[in-house]
Amino acid sequence: MSLTSLIRSSDSHTKNFFVKHFPYVTEAAKLINQGLEGIQLLDCLPKNSPGHVYGWVGTAFDYRARYYLKVTPYRKLMAYNGGRIFETNDGFGRKLDEWVRKIQKPRKKLSASQERNLCLLTLLLAKLEVLGRAYMAESPEVVLGVEHYSIVKEAIAQPTMAKTLKIVAAKYGPVVVKDLMTLSRTFHKNIDGWKIRHSVLNPVFYGSPDVGGADADMILGSVLVEIKCKKRAIGRNDLFQLIGYKLLDYYNWYGIDCLGIYFGRHGVLQYWSLRKLLKGLGCPIGSIVELRKKFRRAIDKDMRFINGYF
Repeated sequence: MSLTSLIRSSDSHTKNFFVKHFPYVTEAAKLINQGLEGIQLLDCLPKNSPGHVYGWVGTAFDYRARYYLKVTPYRKLMAYNGGRIFETNDGFGRKLDEWVRKIQKPRKKLSASQERNLCLLTLLLAKLEVLGRAYMAESPEVVLGVEHYSIVKEAIAQPTMAKTLKIVAAKYGPVVVKDLMTLSRTFHKNIDGWKIRHSVLNPVFYGSPDVGGADADMILGSVLVEIKCKKRAIGRNDLFQLIGYKLLDYYNWYGIDCLGIYFGRHGVLQYWSLRKLLKGLGCPIGSIVELRKKFRRAIDKDMRFINGYF
């Protein structure tokens, strides 16, 4: 059971904790969404594109955005866990790491051909991530769909990255690649002006094991940033998730004092002082330490129930 699952559950102690302690969250989400009105959406996909295509591009963009900051080794990506069902996974990972390190340096803008290739690669990683996050109650072919499964299997089995990319390019439509490239170029324009002292990608928190594992997108300086590529408005659960990550940092290892969302399809980063945000959401508890204690008790009740310890 993950943090997001507990938040989505209508009867979990964790969800009740958030609802009780942040009574103005719905109003806050509405205000955030209103602030995005009038900003033209970045969207190159056909109007009739299903939601899962947007989800696929969104996951790929998470990878692409992080590559601008650091090149995380393949073994540390969720995509690696998905690829473990293939015997060619480790060989693919070695080729991938070597290839990406050659072309992508921190904040470097790539040429059009390099950018296209790296976007193709992250679209492939996004499919592997789906496998990595699946519980495999069904076969990998069912999880991905037979067509995507065969593409992934064939692509990571190639002896060179050039051949891998050639297969992905032949199978995945140019419109999807163009859409991802647009999101990527806009993100690069943004980070070029951000004063980032240091970054942590996919941070895992001390309390992550308490919810079956939880990792955020990135920490930029002292700002915890989640990437959202939704066309639709954000809701209260998105804000609960942000706050939950901060509360899982039990001993304040990361020194997070601001929470933010990068709206990928708007090309906008919004972030808020932690204390001002909690106050604006109507939180009656002024101490983060006390708030975290209540949060941990709620999680403990949920996990004891799930594990059969009443």
